[in-house]
Amino acid sequence: MTLPGGLSGKEVMAEIRKFDDHARVIATSGYFDDDAEELLTNDGWAGVLPKPYAVEDLSSTLAKAMQN
Repeated sequence: MTLPGGLSGKEVMAEIRKFDDHARVIATSGYFDDDAEELLTNDGWAGVLPKPYAVEDLSSTLAKAMQN
């Protein structure tokens, strides 16, 4: 959730939402806490994808995000 240049994932999502407030944004990181999925979903993220992940996990997360 930390990106090059010092931006956080939350800041990037806020920037994306300036263009499309209905954008479905998925958080991905290798450093999630155990309760990250619940917390991030409550903050408006469409999905959470811990790294490393398999193509099947990516596909499933994308499908769920598109349903919401």
